[in-house]
Amino acid sequence: GYEGRLRTGPERATAVSDARATLRECATGFQHAGLSLDVVSVGGTSTMRDWQGEGFVTEIQAGSYAFMEHDLDGLGLPFESAAWVRATVISMHGQRALVDAGRKIIGCEYGPPRAIGIDASVCSVSEEHCVLAGHAVKTLTRGQVIRLRPSQIRTTFNLHDSVWLKDGQGLYVSAPVAARGAST
Repeated sequence: GYEGRLRTGPERATAVSDARATLRECATGFQHAGLSLDVVSVGGTSTMRDWQGEGFVTEIQAGSYAFMEHDLDGLGLPFESAAWVRATVISMHGQRALVDAGRKIIGCEYGPPRAIGIDASVCSVSEEHCVLAGHAVKTLTRGQVIRLRPSQIRTTFNLHDSVWLKDGQGLYVSAPVAARGAST
């Protein structure tokens, strides 16, 4: 079963409950038919807590937890954001700033990225640029590097040949994205 895209909203509890009932019914059907049921794989990062403690479940498909997407915030998960994209301010106009990061380098399927450490919001995204807006934009300077948190971490990784990882001593090392372009 998979209901990992259930994030928040009034229908979430009912949808998770329905998924649990359906999967339990399938598992019972397999057992009554004498079929082997060695693996019962469910959920995703957003629903992992909902499945913990279910005796018939053998695997929870939590994957995004390793980096976290901003629509997972507020679900009480014991993880924090661990990925961002660096962008450079290339133009300023009033309370708006243009940065050199767009859909070609940052996944936006679940909404625009979020600026990290700046009280500004991304108000538009094109293929190669994002526009930030807000009072704090006035404090930015052309050439300044900022960080953007992707809304869709999987496609963000798929757009890059390599990533920079920070080790325990605070040093950055480059690592290839081995599965880049391999999604089918």
